[in-house]
Amino acid sequence: MNTAINLDQANVTDALPVDIEAIKKAFIQMHELPAANEQLSRVAVDQAHVLRVKDWLQDLERQLGVKAKVVASAQDCGLSIDAPAAVMNDEAIIFADHIHHQKMALDVFEYAVVGLLGVERLLKDDQTSLRLFRDLPIATQEFLAKRYQLSLEDTEHKVLVVKMYLADLASLNIRLTWLERREAWQRQWVRLFYPKLKFESLDLHYLLLKARRAVKKG
Repeated sequence: MNTAINLDQANVTDALPVDIEAIKKAFIQMHELPAANEQLSRVAVDQAHVLRVKDWLQDLERQLGVKAKVVASAQDCGLSIDAPAAVMNDEAIIFADHIHHQKMALDVFEYAVVGLLGVERLLKDDQTSLRLFRDLPIATQEFLAKRYQLSLEDTEHKVLVVKMYLADLASLNIRLTWLERREAWQRQWVRLFYPKLKFESLDLHYLLLKARRAVKKG
C-alpha cells in the first residue's frame, strides 16, 4: 500500500498529527504513480538488484534483530498485490521491484517489519482493528479502500484497511518525543475506563512503538 515513503519528497515532518493528505502524497511518490487512481507497471528486477536491496537493509536488520526476506516481486510468492511488502508465515517479505534506492529500502523495511509483522504480533484479535477502523476519518477509509479495491462493508476488508494504514504510518518512521509517549501512555490507561475515547494520531504512533518492541522481543 502506501509503501516506502521518502519524507523529504513527501514534505512530511516529525510533527503530529499526520493527516490523510500527507499519506496520499507520500503514497503516490513512493509508488511513483502519476495519479492516485492509476496503476504502475513494475519493471522486472534481476538478482543483482535483490542482493543490493538486502545489503541496504543489513544495518536496520541488526538494529531490530529481525531479518526480512527479499524477493524480486510479489509474483515470486504467488501474490498479486500492489504493495512493497507482505507477511507470510510470520515472516516479512519485501518486493525489490518497488525499491529504487536505499532510503526507499529502509522505509519499506519499517512498513513490512514494524507496520505489518509487528502490528500482526501485537493485535491478536480483529476487535481492536475494527475499533481503530471506526475512528479513522471517512476520507482515509475511502482512499485505502479504493487503492486496494476493498469493500468498506466487509468486516475482513475493514481489518485490512487498518493494517494497511498502520503499515503506511510505520513507513513514515516518525519518532515520538518523551512527552508524546507519556501522553499516549496516559490515554491508553484512560481508555481502559472510558473505552469510547477516540484513537488519535498520537495513539496510533504509540501503537507502532509497541509493535516495534514486539518485533524486537520476537
